Amino acid sequence: MPSTGRDFERWIYDRMLADPGLATRVRDAVGYSVQTDFWFTPSSTTLALLPTADSWLAPRWISLFGAEENDRELAAVLWQWHCRWGAHLVASWVTMLQFVIDHTPVAGDEAWTAAGQILGLATST
Repeated sequence: MPSTGRDFERWIYDRMLADPGLATRVRDAVGYSVQTDFWFTPSSTTLALLPTADSWLAPRWISLFGAEENDRELAAVLWQWHCRWGAHLVASWVTMLQFVIDHTPVAGDEAWTAAGQILGLATST
């Protein structure tokens, strides 16, 4: 058996990926999260025009709740996501960020790495 909580989570993730039926059920259960139809819609908004065309630089001017002290690390992760998956930040709601992407992370190590980056930066999730 895995020896740490993180190892145990990875063990569960690997078991889920190895079972096609279970992987399909999980993918169907969270499929809404990759469609803009289900995005958060606020009652009011404020538009911020940042002095850059590169959305991965946005943490210089905006913050993410739980990651306020990690703006450089957040920018580095957003740059990696931009390079790997064509991720573009399109909305920031203080407690969440919304992106459009050119292609999704592949299930397995690539998706596990992205999830680990999210947990490492926004520890309140």
